[in-house]
Amino acid sequence: MQEVSFELRAAPPGVAGTLLDVTVAAEPGGGSLVAAGAEVFVYPRRTAAERVNPTAWPVATIRLEAQHGATRVIRSAAVIAGLAGLLNRLPTEADQPFSCPASTTVYVLAFARSVTGPPGLTFTTSICWVDVPSAAGRAQPLLADPHLTLYRALSQLLPGGQLTM
Repeated sequence: MQEVSFELRAAPPGVAGTLLDVTVAAEPGGGSLVAAGAEVFVYPRRTAAERVNPTAWPVATIRLEAQHGATRVIRSAAVIAGLAGLLNRLPTEADQPFSCPASTTVYVLAFARSVTGPPGLTFTTSICWVDVPSAAGRAQPLLADPHLTLYRALSQLLPGGQLTM
């Protein structure tokens, strides 16, 4: 039996990944049996409720978890709009298997209406390829972040984490 798998080098917009498997097996008495299967993993569309409106959240807090414990409060409308734009460009994670490397550096980005108010939106990120959002403490669909965009942005705003893979 021989098996070959193919993947597209670059997936089209809205497609997280593709896979084509072809298996050829010898049949008793001669001949061959060929089986092929294809999988396409698409990014589900994000709803308006899953988007970050920067004008609704004038305060953002970045916290570096674990042994670091560092925190930075951001009130700059431009920085908050930039973070919101970054998050709004990330697609929802496709229903695709993945595994994450072990990481001790975890950032939490929390948006709030005031410095003393509770966070309304939070996003947790590490060197995994997904970001974990929650709204008012309730889990939201995971965001695909294969280039670690949020992690890199937060590590620029609150240095201290190390990008190790």
